[in-house]
Amino acid sequence: MILIVLHAEVVTRLSPESCQRMADGKAVAVLFKLMRQCNRSLPHMELLKYALYILLNLSKVCQLFNNFHVLCSDKQPSIKSVEF
Repeated sequence: MILIVLHAEVVTRLSPESCQRMADGKAVAVLFKLMRQCNRSLPHMELLKYALYILLNLSKVCQLFNNFHVLCSDKQPSIKSVEF
């Protein structure tokens, strides 16, 4: 699992087109679900780190900013309180 998330982080960092495909799909919802299932073990902390990097990479792509906010707010009610 860590390799999948690691590769996804590299792809989203290097390719805005991949960010668009991930945002159009259900990748954000899957990442949040994965993050909620993690515990405090070192492997899970590593997984969380790369999942957060992916979300950061998605948020850096300007044309996806509004789409990213909508995806997050639809899936996570607690995200609505975060100011973008």
